[in-house]
Amino acid sequence: MAPIDLGRGGRASGTGSGAAPGTPRLVMVVVDPVRESTAALEWALSHAIVEGDDILLLHVNMPYPHNGAAGRSGPSRSSSGGSTGSPIAALLGGGGGGGSGAGADPADFMEEMCAACKARYPRARVNAERVEPATEGREAKAQTILAESQRRGVELLVIGLRRASSFFGLIWSSSG
Repeated sequence: MAPIDLGRGGRASGTGSGAAPGTPRLVMVVVDPVRESTAALEWALSHAIVEGDDILLLHVNMPYPHNGAAGRSGPSRSSSGGSTGSPIAALLGGGGGGGSGAGADPADFMEEMCAACKARYPRARVNAERVEPATEGREAKAQTILAESQRRGVELLVIGLRRASSFFGLIWSSSG
């Protein structure tokens, strides 16, 4: 996975960073209480963020369609069940049952992700923000993420990718 330069920095391309030397870059990581977001944050902390970068953790509060409650992001899918703890707790090195599991309050996942950033880069400025979708519809989350990244002058945007199960591909191909 290679970072994408959004063209807002002062360095020449090929240096690995879009910001001028001594100028902190703003790196935005889109976070949700799912393991893909944890993997994206872990990748960013390991491969893309350097000491001195500013880190923005952004969560888009998508309404949960089943109960119509605005501002809720739905049930937490950060753990596969059981008492193994969250992937975020594992990222922090805890990984035990004392972390937030599937039944924990989904509001603390951002605090845990902030703590993971601070643990890796103690001098980094880490901000966590929740925003409401700018529009309604299928692409509301994507449009909100792009609008926020442009508004804030983000130089690196990191988003977790949810992959479809290969098991379903086997079922679909064998049924046709």
